[in-house]
Amino acid sequence: PEICFGTQDKRFYCIKSDGMPLKGFPVKTESPVTTSGSFAYFGPNNELSIAFGCEDGSIYVVNSKGRVLPNFPFKTHYQISGMPVFADINDDGKNELIVASQDYSIYAINEKGKLLPGFPVETGYRIHSSPAIADIDMDGYLDIIVTSTDGKLYVIDYNGKPKSGFPFDTQSRIFSSPVVGDVNCDGLPEIVFAAVDGRVYVVNNKGRLVEDFPYVIGGDIKSSPIIADIDSDGRIEMLFLTPKSELHSLLTVNKCEKKSRLVWQMAGRDSQKSGRYYPNAARIYDVGFESTKVYANESVKAKYKYFHLDGRAEQNTKIYWYKNGKHIEELDGKKVVEPMYFKKHDRIYFEVQDEENFREYGRGPGSRIVKSEEIEIKNVIPDAPQVEFVPKEVFTNTKVEIRILKESTDYDNDRVVYRYSYFRNNRRLEYPESQNFINPADVFKNDRFSIIVTPFDGEETGKSTSLEFNVKNTAPTACDFEIIPSNPTVTSEIEVKITKPSTDIDKDTLSYVYNLWLDGIFIPYDFNSNKFMGNFFKKNQEVKIGVKAFDGELYSQEVYKTVKIFNSPPQAPEVIILPQNPTVENELKAVIKKPSLDYDRDPVIYRFVWYRNNEVVKEVREGFMTSKHFKKGDTIRVEVIPNDGVVDGAKASSETKILNARPSPVIAHLQKTVLTSSDEANIIIDRESKDPDGDNISYRTEWYNNGKRIESLNDRMNTRGYVIKKHEKWTVRMYSTDGADKSDAINMSFEVKNTPPTRPEIAFEMPYGDKNNSLKVRVTKPSQDIDGDKVDYRINWFVDGKEVSQGRNSFELKPEFFNKNQTVVVRVTPFDGEEAGESAEVSTYIKNSAPIPPVVDIEPKNPCVSSDITCKVVKQPVDVDGDVLINKFNWYKNSVLFLSGVENRLDKGFLKKGDKISCEMVSTDGEYVVNHRSSEIEIANSKPTKPEIKIIPENPSTREELTCIIVKNSDDLDGDKLTYHFLWKKNDKNYKENTTKLLPEEVLRGNKYTCAVFSSDGELSSEVAETSVTV
Repeated sequence: PEICFGTQDKRFYCIKSDGMPLKGFPVKTESPVTTSGSFAYFGPNNELSIAFGCEDGSIYVVNSKGRVLPNFPFKTHYQISGMPVFADINDDGKNELIVASQDYSIYAINEKGKLLPGFPVETGYRIHSSPAIADIDMDGYLDIIVTSTDGKLYVIDYNGKPKSGFPFDTQSRIFSSPVVGDVNCDGLPEIVFAAVDGRVYVVNNKGRLVEDFPYVIGGDIKSSPIIADIDSDGRIEMLFLTPKSELHSLLTVNKCEKKSRLVWQMAGRDSQKSGRYYPNAARIYDVGFESTKVYANESVKAKYKYFHLDGRAEQNTKIYWYKNGKHIEELDGKKVVEPMYFKKHDRIYFEVQDEENFREYGRGPGSRIVKSEEIEIKNVIPDAPQVEFVPKEVFTNTKVEIRILKESTDYDNDRVVYRYSYFRNNRRLEYPESQNFINPADVFKNDRFSIIVTPFDGEETGKSTSLEFNVKNTAPTACDFEIIPSNPTVTSEIEVKITKPSTDIDKDTLSYVYNLWLDGIFIPYDFNSNKFMGNFFKKNQEVKIGVKAFDGELYSQEVYKTVKIFNSPPQAPEVIILPQNPTVENELKAVIKKPSLDYDRDPVIYRFVWYRNNEVVKEVREGFMTSKHFKKGDTIRVEVIPNDGVVDGAKASSETKILNARPSPVIAHLQKTVLTSSDEANIIIDRESKDPDGDNISYRTEWYNNGKRIESLNDRMNTRGYVIKKHEKWTVRMYSTDGADKSDAINMSFEVKNTPPTRPEIAFEMPYGDKNNSLKVRVTKPSQDIDGDKVDYRINWFVDGKEVSQGRNSFELKPEFFNKNQTVVVRVTPFDGEEAGESAEVSTYIKNSAPIPPVVDIEPKNPCVSSDITCKVVKQPVDVDGDVLINKFNWYKNSVLFLSGVENRLDKGFLKKGDKISCEMVSTDGEYVVNHRSSEIEIANSKPTKPEIKIIPENPSTREELTCIIVKNSDDLDGDKLTYHFLWKKNDKNYKENTTKLLPEEVLRGNKYTCAVFSSDGELSSEVAETSVTV
C-alpha cells in the first residue's frame, strides 16, 4: 500500500512502502492542499482516482499516475476544509464527487467535471466539515449529509433538493462532520454530530431528535465523532473529543439483537479515510421480456442487466414469477418459463433481487426488488383449413359451393368457425360471412372469382386459404333477318335488317357476320357490314346473304336468304334556265347542266315542256323561248323528262322569274367644288334617266362627309340648313330608281377650307413676382375660331428682353429662371392646328422673396423625465434670393415661453411628468421673418424598473409553505406609488394570482413552482421577474 497526503508547499504526495514517491507524484497544485485524499474509481475511463481540496477552493482529481483528470481542477469560490467524498448518489452506476466548500455551497460533480442538475446547493454560512453519504429515508438513493456553521444540518438528494424534515437547526455553529449509523438499534439510520455549544445531537431520518438528545458535554466542540461497538457488547458507543483533550463516550440505551449497520462511522467514512461510499448495492435495470408478445405455445423469456459499482460479479440473482397476481414458487430462479405453465390470457410478470440484498434484507424493508412490466399471454390463432369448390367447371348462372376438406387445428382447443369472403373481378361480393356458396345470379362468363376461407376461434382469425376459378363461355342462338329492299336494282343499297336478334346467356355484346354469294359464287365482302353498296350488283343477278352471330369466342348457326336485281330507271338530270336573272330584254334557254345517269348504261333521250305562270306554252317545244312569250313579273318553268327506252326516269325542272329592267343613269354636276363653312352645296341635273319597262322613276342622293354617310341629307339636292366645316371632304352619290331597281350611280365631290383664330386677352395671376413663387399667366378672354377648331396657345417668356427657352409653351415660369429686380414679359399666340392668329403680350417686375419656413419636430416622440430633448430640424429654412438667414430656437412649456437661444437641445431636469413641451425655430433674411412651431408633446410616464424576488424556502419539501418575497423593490423616476402583482405558475401553467404564498397542501413533490412578479405605477408595468423552485 501507499501513503498519500497533501502539504502546504502546494504538492500532493503518494509514497511507497520503501519511502520512494510513486511514479507521477508529487502532483503540483496552484494552492496549498487543505484536505485528505479520497479514493474511488472515477472519471471518463473509470480508473482509480484520488480527490483532494485546496486553499483556493480548487478540487483536484488525479489518477494513479499522478495525471489530473480532464475538466479538473474544479473551481469553488473559497477554501475546502473537509475532505471530498465519492458516491453514486443518482444511481447511474458511476461515482459522483461530493464537495463542501467554505463558499457556503455543496457541490455534486460527475465524471466529466460537470455539476449535476440542482447543484450547487447554498447553505447559510461556511462549511468546514466533510460530507457523509447514506440512504437516510431508505428510498434506494443515497443522500448527502452536511453540517454548516450557520448552525444547520443539511440532508439533500441527488437533485439538490432537501429531504423532508431538513435542514435541522441547532442555532449554534457546527464544525463537526456528521456520521451516520443505526445507533439506537431501531433498524433505521441516525445522524450524529456536535456543535460549538457543547451539545451532542442525534437526529433520526425524519429530522427529529432521538430521545435523550441533545446531550450536553460542554466545551467548544469542533471535532468530528466516531461511532462503533468498541467493546462488542451489542451497544453503539459515540466518541467525542473536547477542546480540553477529554474523550467522551456516550452509550445508547438499547442493545442491538443483531449487528447494527454503521454506514458512515467517522469523517472520511472509515479509519482508512477512504472517502467513498461502500459497499454499494448491485444495480439491476432494463428489466423486461425478450418479447412482450408471447403466445400460449411459446416460452416466456426474462431479461435484465446487472451492474455492481464495487466490481462484484453476479451470483444467485433471485427471480420471482407471478401469474394472474399470484406468486408461482416453482418457477423461482428461471429465466425461461415453458408454455406448460400458462395458458392464453394469463397475465405474467417477474421480479428480480440481487442475492446480496436478499441476504441482508430478505424481501422486507430495505430490499431492492425490480419489477418487470406485466404481459398477457396471447391467443394462438388456428391454422389454415383445406377447401375445394364444386362443380369443377363453372358456367354462367351456376351455383358454386365451398366445401371444407380438412378442418383448421386450434392449439387452445377453441371451437373454430369459418368466415367466407368472395371477390368477383377483385371486387368484394356483399355476402354474409357465414355463407359457403355463390349465388347463381352473381356468376357470369369470364368473371374471375377469388374465395378466401378464414378460420375464427372466437377471438382472432387464423391463417386463410384461398381458391380461384374463371367462368366459361356459352355460344349465342341463331338470328332471323330480312333483305331491304325486296326488289333491288343495281343502284339500290341492299340492307340486312335483323328481325329476331340472337341471344347470349352470358350477356356478351354480340356482333354479326354477313356473307355474300352472287349467282352462287362466294364474294369476300365486308363481313362486319349489314349493308351492300349500290352499283355493286348487275341487273338480273341472284343475291344470296348468310348471317351468323359472334360473342367474341363462339359463332351461332348461320341463316340464309336470296333476292334478284331488277332494271333501274334513269336518274333525273340537272337543268337551268339562262340567263339567271332575265328581263324583257333577254331570250330564255334551257341548258342540261348534268345529264341523266342510267346505272344499267342504257342510252337516254330528253323531252322539254315550258310553262308561263303554271300554264303550258304549247308554241314552244324545244329548249328556247323568245321574249315575245313573256313580260315583267311572269314566272317561267321548264320540265325535262329522261327515257332509257324502257321507262321514263325522274324528271327535272328549273324555274325563273322575269325581273324588272333597271333605269338608265342620270347625268348631273355640283354648282361649286370649293366652299367655306358658311356656304351650301347644290346639285344641277344635265340629263334625265329613262326606264325600259315604262315605270315612273325618281332620284336618290347619298351625302358622305369624310367617308361617313349623313342620313339627314338623304335624297336632298343641296346642304341648306346643314353646317359644313373646314377641311371636310364631301362626296355625293346620285342615282335614279323605278321603285324596284336603281340605275348606275354617279359621284360628285367638294372640299371646305380653314379660317385662323382671333387675338386672345391675357393677364398675370399676381401683379408682381418673387423667387418663392412661379409666374403664371392666364387667358382672360380666349381666341375665337369660326371653324370651331380647338385653339392651342404658343407661349414665349422673356427675362430682361432675352427669351427663356425652357419656359416655351408653358403657362408657368419657375423661379429658377428669374431673379429679384428683373422684368419678365410673356407672349401668347393662338393656333388652331394649321394657322397662327394674332399674339398678346403682358409684363411684370420681380420683387424680394420671403424665406421658405423651416419644419421642426421634437425627439424623442415619447420623452420622459430622464430624456434629453432635441428640437430636430426636419427641413432647413431656405432663402431663394440667396440672402443670409439668422436662426434661433424658442422652447415652450405648457404653452408658455421659458427658454430661447441658438441651441436646439434641452437637457433633462427642466421638466416633470405631464408637462407639455413644444419648440419653435425662427428665421429672418432682414426683411421677412418666418417660423415653424412643433406639435406639443406631453412628458410621458416612466416605466418602473424590474423588481428582484426569491421564493423561500429555496429547497422546499412536500407540503411546506412557499412564500414569494421581494428582495429589491422597483424604482420609479416619477415618484409614483407602485403596486405589485403576483402570479404563481405550476409546471409552467398559470396556477394562482394575487397572493404571495402557497399553502402547504398545495405544495407537492415533483412539481415545479414559479413566482412571477411585476410592479405598476397605474399606467405602465415593469418587466416581469420570475424565479422557480422544484419540490
